[in-house]
Amino acid sequence: MEDDYFNKAYYTVLQNSSLVEPYVEAHKDFLRFKWPGKNEAWIMRQHMQIFGDWWHKNVRMMKTLMSNFICWLGNHHGMSSHIKGMR
Repeated sequence: MEDDYFNKAYYTVLQNSSLVEPYVEAHKDFLRFKWPGKNEAWIMRQHMQIFGDWWHKNVRMMKTLMSNFICWLGNHHGMSSHIKGMR
């Protein structure tokens, strides 16, 4: 029961963040795609139940991808000047 209260509070905080807003619609679109026969009431219930976990998982994945990309950029920073010097 305690987890249910936490999940509802977490959902409310996420829903009221302008930074999260684009992901709210993306998640609902994901649910509509995954379960095309379900009505909007079902989509909203499902969204409210699992959005927090979905958000957490996707943010972690995005952080990892961005971190890897930034590391890659850092490792290849001097490459263009090295290539220019080879002309």
